[in-house]
Amino acid sequence: MKNASKFILPIFILVVFVLFLLSGEVLKLPFGQSDDVMNYVDQIEEDVAASLWEEAELKVTLLERAWQKVERRVQYTTEKVNLIGMRTSIARIRGAISAADITETYVAVELLRSYWKHLQQ
Repeated sequence: MKNASKFILPIFILVVFVLFLLSGEVLKLPFGQSDDVMNYVDQIEEDVAASLWEEAELKVTLLERAWQKVERRVQYTTEKVNLIGMRTSIARIRGAISAADITETYVAVELLRSYWKHLQQ
């Protein structure tokens, strides 16, 4: 039995770590309404299309909070560059909305969507 445990325990630990590192796709999914990043992105896009800049600014704040929750979950399974890219994209969205620049807002939103899509690759 001692001989078998020398092999089973390390293999079990390796399997657990591999599963954890591959779980990023699941961890980025919303666990509730308050951490649904893509829902807030869609709402921001709708507000910008309707020129509701004040509502869009409020949604960016909610987006930042949602991203902070998701970021804590995926930080160990995602490259740091992608995490920084998401933060930068959110900041660009905030700036574009503050300037009421519809074109720049759409560009920043699409950049954020690209980072989100490739977050676990």
